[in-house]
Amino acid sequence: MLFKKPLVKPDPEKEQALRNEIEENGGLEKKDLPAMIISAFLVILPVILVLLLLFVLAAWLFVKG
Repeated sequence: MLFKKPLVKPDPEKEQALRNEIEENGGLEKKDLPAMIISAFLVILPVILVLLLLFVLAAWLFVKG
């Protein structure tokens, strides 16, 4: 594989520093996590649908022709 990079092991100190920084700046609010998940779906879902439609179109062209 040309572009395979080794996975970086998580650093517990950096993770704790990030958690402390988030809490220092007000932390997460009650509805933040569901909002982030919904926004991720809204970003990824259209891309997946377009790719799926392209595959269906290509298959339809091969079957028709």
